[in-house]
Amino acid sequence: MNKHLFHVLHGSRKLTRRLAMQTERLGNILTSGRKLAHDQMLFIQEWAHSPMSIGAVCASSPFLADTMAQAVPLEKSGLIVELGAGTGSVTKALLRAGIAPERLRVIEKSDRLAGFLQQQFPDVQILGAGAETLRQIVETAGRGATVDAIVSSLPLRSLPQAICKEILEQVANVLCVRGVYVQFTYALFGQEISNLPPNLRKVHTQTVLRNIPPAKVEVYRKKC
Repeated sequence: MNKHLFHVLHGSRKLTRRLAMQTERLGNILTSGRKLAHDQMLFIQEWAHSPMSIGAVCASSPFLADTMAQAVPLEKSGLIVELGAGTGSVTKALLRAGIAPERLRVIEKSDRLAGFLQQQFPDVQILGAGAETLRQIVETAGRGATVDAIVSSLPLRSLPQAICKEILEQVANVLCVRGVYVQFTYALFGQEISNLPPNLRKVHTQTVLRNIPPAKVEVYRKKC
């Protein structure tokens, strides 16, 4: 075969492979974009239906979700409970961080969002209930079940104080000693969580600017 013709054909094959890879990558981006838009629209619809219980018009960004997931201990074997999972941004981050699906208990009050989560995460136990049932949910996990971490996207500062107090008391009650409670807030300055049980001590905070709106992740640890 003529050397020049060989190089032309070889270059053509390389170009074809490169175009195929670019086309596949573009298809993946478009598919991901459509899914993100669908998830966001579902979240907005639920917010419009119940703004006080949702607390935000946008789902948590991957950057916020990953920051929350990084605070969860991987080396233990107890349960990880997620409160107010929404469309699953934090659930996805927890799995991405290496949390085994069987360790997760995901609590979401909205029936519609709970059904959506079950479709998205078939290997995770999704519970359509309010966070104020946390104690009962942990009890159903069986005797000896321990909770290593609770990750919350609940809008605590906009919930009625009585409900907020009840949820926080149950958080402090079910967490194992030195277990962590991870909560995010849009209140970047001041305004600590009210009704915080005395056996929960703040050990870390981190501001996440790449979220709409920017948020602050607060990590608490249960005292001995």
